[in-house]
Amino acid sequence: MRALAHPLRLRILRLTLEQALTNKELADRLGADPGTVLHHVRTLVRHGFLRAEPVRTGKRGALERPY
Repeated sequence: MRALAHPLRLRILRLTLEQALTNKELADRLGADPGTVLHHVRTLVRHGFLRAEPVRTGKRGALERPY
């Protein structure tokens, strides 16, 4: 239950219900620091609330991991 205690984690779960988003996309939509969002995403993944999808290549060739 502690994994869901932070309001930002609930917002992340709501955003990822319909489509998989990368950490950068989540941070942009939430208006939060990407490092903070990544911390919360990793917590949700560790506790089984999110899962990582296969890595994809972004527009500029960077590797992106959607959740």
